Amino acid sequence: MFYLNSKPKLKLLFGSLIVLSFLFLGLNNASAVGNAYFPQDTTINLSGSGTNYTVVGGSDADSVVVNTNNFVVTISSGQTFTITSANKYQFTNNQGFSSTCNSSKSTLVLTSSVTKVVTLHPTPISFSVHLAVAAAVAAE
Repeated sequence: MFYLNSKPKLKLLFGSLIVLSFLFLGLNNASAVGNAYFPQDTTINLSGSGTNYTVVGGSDADSVVVNTNNFVVTISSGQTFTITSANKYQFTNNQGFSSTCNSSKSTLVLTSSVTKVVTLHPTPISFSVHLAVAAAVAAE
């Protein structure tokens, strides 16, 4: 009699284990981020210039090294790293990524399908100079 009563309990136990194993598999893969993950906007400073930059919340990289006059960011496939400059500095770099600019800030977005080591040199020639020249030319 015990054997017949335990059969539904075994089915329930095995069914529960299967459901829990799928939950754990899904949770394990959902939070795969690099060693340098920025859950919120983070201000970083280059001591050589004393200028602040913002790493945008949600940015992800394998590593970020802040030196006196540059940043070195290592990104891998699937990662996106975004940095902004309220001073509208251009982010020259060794990998050919281009900065964009609007009226309030300049932005550089790094993303790649392979691992890249990107050395960023914020250029103190502001985008605002370029915007002023473009506006003057357009007004003529």
